[in-house]
Amino acid sequence: MVKALLPTMKESGWGRIVNLTSNSIVTNAPGLSHYMASKMGNIGFSRGLANDLAPFGITVNAVGPTLTITPGVLNAHPQEALTAAATVPGHQAQRAAGRLDRHHCLPHQR
Repeated sequence: MVKALLPTMKESGWGRIVNLTSNSIVTNAPGLSHYMASKMGNIGFSRGLANDLAPFGITVNAVGPTLTITPGVLNAHPQEALTAAATVPGHQAQRAAGRLDRHHCLPHQR
């Protein structure tokens, strides 16, 4: 997609590129080395593009959504681990606002 749109962005002197990555790279997730490597590649790609394209007025960002509690996540992570992650300082505000439950996102630990 970037390759297709880049000439137009350069010609117009501005553009916005947003790549999706994952916050899984900061966790200890057994069996996901291939997934984590691909996400780190995406971050490296985004950083490289940001450096190369800044002179053309084009910004590049990589966004890593937080852990979303899905059936697959619940099967892969014991409920105790999810509960422990939800008690990390700073996450209580999200819980109080009703944004930290089984139907929303669980912020990653920093």
